[in-house]
Amino acid sequence: MARYKRYWYRSSILPSVLYHWGTSGIKIDEHKPLAGLDWKTIIENKDYEKINLLDQLATQHIKQFWDRYELELPFAIEHKLDHTFTVAAYFNKAHYILRTIEGEDVYKIRGAKNFDDLSDHKRHPTYQLLWNIVENVDDFPESTEYTHTSLLKIGMWLDAQKSTAYEAIKGLRPGDEVVQTRQARYNNTHMPCDNVSEFKRRRQRKIVDHGQEVLWFERYAKEGIAKIHARMLNDTLTY
Repeated sequence: MARYKRYWYRSSILPSVLYHWGTSGIKIDEHKPLAGLDWKTIIENKDYEKINLLDQLATQHIKQFWDRYELELPFAIEHKLDHTFTVAAYFNKAHYILRTIEGEDVYKIRGAKNFDDLSDHKRHPTYQLLWNIVENVDDFPESTEYTHTSLLKIGMWLDAQKSTAYEAIKGLRPGDEVVQTRQARYNNTHMPCDNVSEFKRRRQRKIVDHGQEVLWFERYAKEGIAKIHARMLNDTLTY
């Protein structure tokens, strides 16, 4: 069976089309709206009589799925209407974007701050990557540098006093902000692995080799998102 990772899709409560990027091109699945209702119109018109049924209908729908396995759903489902989206995308295990019915883009990218346009800091390239996906643009970000900010911890401050590798930190005090330029890495540990040793091999990839930085799948940026995704699936990372 072909293995693939979902990249972006339309909301499950709306009439939807689900796109997959896989090793053999794009796979398309069509979906019907929950309970056959026109939720886009219902939400836009603020029809609260029907909106209030959404949580109940979703809970019933999920419960029916698990009933075939004789499993119970021990909790109720609750929707955040302000996060109801028409298009969404996710990458890796924890990064996603929701384009809401109000037209707002809501990002959740773990460990990366969303600096505004007026800041001198560089946003993590995953912000641009996710935006490109919901815009159906296949371009992978060419630059993967970003700004990382953190508070200086006592342990690192002590290490800096005894080392020549932390010159930028020596003049700071614990609790001060540390600003660093880092290189984003794109690995494939979130893709299906045949065994634990394969997962460990991917997780332990070198970042530096003989004093030189080693690029991971971002090295294929010019090939585009779909081809990088296919490489991740097939684990074709060559040095």
